[in-house]
Amino acid sequence: TLVWQALRNRGNDIGAMLRYSLPVYINALVFIGIPYIPQFVITARLDAQASGTYGLITTFAAPMSLMVYSLRSVLLPRMLGDGDLIEKKLWSLRGFITLKLIALATGLLGLCIAQGLDWVYGTRFPEISPSFALFFAGYALTACLGIYSLSIHTLGVPKLAMWISLLKIVALMAAMAVFGKTLLEVILVTVTIMVIGEVVLAAVLWRKKEGIGT
Repeated sequence: TLVWQALRNRGNDIGAMLRYSLPVYINALVFIGIPYIPQFVITARLDAQASGTYGLITTFAAPMSLMVYSLRSVLLPRMLGDGDLIEKKLWSLRGFITLKLIALATGLLGLCIAQGLDWVYGTRFPEISPSFALFFAGYALTACLGIYSLSIHTLGVPKLAMWISLLKIVALMAAMAVFGKTLLEVILVTVTIMVIGEVVLAAVLWRKKEGIGT
């Protein structure tokens, strides 16, 4: 009986872990994968030059994703470990201004990289500079806003982020069906959906935090 009870408790723990981790995994998968969805649209609708340009953009923007998840891996244990001090700073006006400045600095870095890419690849891919600048700026803003999503763990609402992430995919596919006739249009639609998704998630988390506080 004791053995059976132990196995049952262990099974319940594993089930709870899977129920929590699956939404987290899906959310992370969407965050990383959503910039690559437009590649299929570009390949189907546009020419090889546009496809090559976007492939080059995602290649040079990929380190941004690594940087974001490195930052999250540092912040999350602190938020869960030593109280809510970091989380309070994150949601404060000072935290908002800090993230805004980081997004601005990263956007300026993107402009510099875009200029460098234009010098190296401009002859072969004429749209590389404005396309990369637009994509990188949008992705940088999305990444900074995405820091707020760390609160899904302290609030214990991973399913919330998962559903918003899935809605982003649906919205992106619907928008691509209507727009996306040029490379810049595809990129603009993509970064707009990414940014709006993070803004909506941050707003919902803020309301939930306020509700708990009251």
